[in-house]
Amino acid sequence: MITASRTPYPLQYSAGGDDSLTDRLVIRGKITGHSLVQINNFGGAGARTDKGILIIEAQPVITRRRTPSA
Repeated sequence: MITASRTPYPLQYSAGGDDSLTDRLVIRGKITGHSLVQINNFGGAGARTDKGILIIEAQPVITRRRTPSA
């Protein structure tokens, strides 16, 4: 569980192409509020990407209601 604070949640990555090494934060379940993150490059020289580098992924819970059949 991550709770909001004034201290950024640190993530590391190596700035490069689409296959760059990176920490990744995956949030599953109920997502509310906000928090700070700090992204730090640990030695990558940078490169063009086609898809970008996924660092934070949100996977909210989706609740579906069933409609009774007539």
